[in-house]
This record gives sequence, C-alpha cells and structure tokens, in this order.
Amino acid sequence: MELSLFYQDPNLIIEFMFLQSWKSLEGTHLKDKYLLETLLGIGGFGAVFLSKTVGHDGAIAKVAVKLMVWDSKREKEQTQELELATTLKHDRLINFVDLDH
Repeated sequence: MELSLFYQDPNLIIEFMFLQSWKSLEGTHLKDKYLLETLLGIGGFGAVFLSKTVGHDGAIAKVAVKLMVWDSKREKEQTQELELATTLKHDRLINFVDLDH
C-alpha cells in the first residue's frame, strides 16, 4: 500500500488514522479486567475488540469489548445504541454483559 493513495482522498486519510489508532490498542490490558487481543472492526462510535477476561473463579472467557468515543453532540444516538444493546436477544447477537466507563 502506498501512502500517496490516501492523500488523494481526505476521508481515507482520516479513516486510516483512526484504524491505526484503534489497532495500537491491541495487547492492552483495560482496567485490569480485559485484554484487548484483536481489533474486529470500527464504526461511527468506536471500535470492537476480541478480548479475554478472567472471572472470579479464574476461568478465562473470550468476549467482545466495544470501546466508544463519547461525543456530546451525538449523545442521544450513542445512548440509544447502548440501550438497544442491553435489550436485544438473539442467537446470532452477542449478549450485553457489562457497562463500564
């Protein structure tokens, strides 16, 4: 990949910078609770990581951790997304477990 390709489209430059910023968090321990292993994807509000967590009994579980960049201008939309995530139940959806900030 040549960086010069990104200079032709300002939106791609920004997207590339966000991707690199999120990607740099791989391997990070978050609040002594989660190990962010692999960046799964990025969206309008943040990024999702495949992570590990250790339970009180010492069991290790694979979980998806969504990190959000809180934006006061989009607070209503972000709150709606969080509320929806806590209520949706389906075999093909990840269950919402915890909210930490």
